[in-house]
Amino acid sequence: MLKLEHTDPRIVFERNMTAVRERYPELSQRLQSLGPAVSPQVVRSTSHGPFLNVTMEHQGERILYYDPHDPIGYCQSYIDALDLKYSPALVFMGFGLGYQVATLLNNQSEKLKIQDVIIIEKDLLLFKTALRYLDFSQVIRHPSIAFFVGQTTNELCLSLHKHFREATNVSSNFKSLKIVIMPAVHRVDDCYYQGAIQSLRSAIQFLLQGIGNDPFDSLLGLEHMLANLMPALKDPGVISFKDLFKDRPAIVIAAGPSLNKNIGLLKEASSKALLISVDAALKPLLNAGICPHVVMTTERTKGIVDFYANLAGLDEIFLIYFTVLHPDVYKVYRGPKIIASRYQEFSNWLSLDPGSISSGPVVGNYAFVVAQTLGCNPIIMVGQDLSFKSRGATHVSGFVFGTQDVYRDDMFEVEGNYGDTLMTNRTFAEAKASLEMQIEKFAGLCINATEGGAKINGTLFLDLRTSLNKYCPVAFENLSVLKRTWQLRKPDPKNIPSEIRRLTKVLEKTLSELGIAISDCTAGKNKIDGFERDHQLIKDGKLVGDVLEKIKPIQNDLFELRRKIMDNPSIKSLWQIFQAVHTTSEMKRSYLFDQYHSPVFAQVKAFLILKEWFSLLGQLALSTSDSIDRAKVQLTLENMDISSEQVVVTKQSL
Repeated sequence: MLKLEHTDPRIVFERNMTAVRERYPELSQRLQSLGPAVSPQVVRSTSHGPFLNVTMEHQGERILYYDPHDPIGYCQSYIDALDLKYSPALVFMGFGLGYQVATLLNNQSEKLKIQDVIIIEKDLLLFKTALRYLDFSQVIRHPSIAFFVGQTTNELCLSLHKHFREATNVSSNFKSLKIVIMPAVHRVDDCYYQGAIQSLRSAIQFLLQGIGNDPFDSLLGLEHMLANLMPALKDPGVISFKDLFKDRPAIVIAAGPSLNKNIGLLKEASSKALLISVDAALKPLLNAGICPHVVMTTERTKGIVDFYANLAGLDEIFLIYFTVLHPDVYKVYRGPKIIASRYQEFSNWLSLDPGSISSGPVVGNYAFVVAQTLGCNPIIMVGQDLSFKSRGATHVSGFVFGTQDVYRDDMFEVEGNYGDTLMTNRTFAEAKASLEMQIEKFAGLCINATEGGAKINGTLFLDLRTSLNKYCPVAFENLSVLKRTWQLRKPDPKNIPSEIRRLTKVLEKTLSELGIAISDCTAGKNKIDGFERDHQLIKDGKLVGDVLEKIKPIQNDLFELRRKIMDNPSIKSLWQIFQAVHTTSEMKRSYLFDQYHSPVFAQVKAFLILKEWFSLLGQLALSTSDSIDRAKVQLTLENMDISSEQVVVTKQSL
């Protein structure tokens, strides 16, 4: 319970600042840098009571943050009027003096079933001033309450993304997330807080994108990874090339239509920068007589084969590919290859770590991370349009699949590099936001030399000719260094048989543990089926009897069984496959309490969703087991072939 009473400001301030120093050391430093100043916006309430108020200016008009006569009563009335009901995840847009936060947490925390709270405040000085008047030390220290103060919307997106990754359970409440913004804040600082809402939305999308919404897509990735085990044992990992081109310039080449404008300049840049192309831009580059040093591919779909089929001149272009790449792409590509992992969990499971690269929704995001991994600085981007005009090309000339009109589905406007208005879609918008987050974390200089396309915040916008003259003045060894390093870091073929034997044992152990998980899932589903046969819970849309008493004993058993399944070592190792099922189920369960007026009815429905969880996770575990079993057989055959080759070589030598 937060005490809504004023005491000695010096004591309260020190108590709050101690909590800030402990929980948010960076924020503490920023607050200290403000010195002893207090916000001039804070004024005495007209009622001359103990509570202060905040003045805000809007178009020459003076507006008060809270009611001048009864700030606390005003907050309570406003929150009651919102009729929030079930609010497990709550976001306050604006902190002010914190009265609305204290009122809601004091009076409705239990009723709303609040589990996670985010507080966003634009004004650093106002926040520091608020810490002088009410004791918020408990709130600041609370592990389920997070403050984001004085951040730009780009910084906020990055911070929220990090927060969501670390607060592992918050995703289950995303569908029931509620936003509280005081009327005065909405009126005066609407631009900032609308940007904050967009940052919040982007951070949620990034997290859910990482989780995935299709478990069978992740399963497909696992199948490809298992099919690519032999290549993974033969090719060097991207980790072996870390900082190979420390502080050397790189040009990341995407396949946007603006690449047509400056593609000709890339030929002269090939000796003065490391050219890193996305897969879709490779054929147009080769058609223009330009050989990039590196090409990056990420997708697991078979259509990616078309980017490389029947291409000549690949002998000196290094393909950086993920272990989840479609196996046919590996067979078609005739040049040298470097392997990377998209999912660190899979690498940990097999104890094969070629180096993990995680990024955004499109291959251009990953190509940027590759440039970072190689130590490049500056990173110059071309063809990174992430937008298109309402008519005309969506990609550079010579793009394998031509103009993609499907990209124009669900279009919306975005600001262009020249202040113009262009069109984009959800995927490109997410890629742009992701890229801006990457740039925010990049310690070097990022230059946007895309002569057209969407404006990318955090970059220096410069045409390619000027960029080359200023930042790529001298030639350096790039291709020869790549070749030497690749040869030096290739795994020793003599170690492959022992690695196959080790991997076979890992797969056998996984199959055994997945078998236990499948049995447990079957037991959970059967237990609910039997319970439904013996007990009628809902009839004609109404609850039958005291249903909570009926389900309570079995529900406890089922949650224990679910916990056992989630603690299964192989389920944990392969969580990338199973987490979409779990997160989707938890979001459904949480949203039921928003969906139904009766919390008892929602609880019964949530109980029944458990059957879906056991069924889907069990089926997925069975499919995963089948894939791993096939991979184990294939590894055994590979090992037999290698052993036969070694016998032949030995006989020939004799």
